[in-house]
Amino acid sequence: MPEVRIAPGAQHVFPEGQLAESLELENRHNVGGPVRYQIAARSQVSIDMTPDQEYRVQGINGQQLTVSNGLPNSLYCRWD
Repeated sequence: MPEVRIAPGAQHVFPEGQLAESLELENRHNVGGPVRYQIAARSQVSIDMTPDQEYRVQGINGQQLTVSNGLPNSLYCRWD
């Protein structure tokens, strides 16, 4: 399963066609904080991730996905 680490305060763009249906976001640390994502031109979604939380972004359907990490630590992204 491929994985990308997004540094604190950084953003990662998954280009169109890279992701099929979903992406798993994982906060592997004991500190929570805000994470934002946007699928193509849809509205941006904010998540207040708690420590050690996993969150699945659904409905990507091959479109571009932008993930912004507002955590004070790295955010990990996995997909099939």
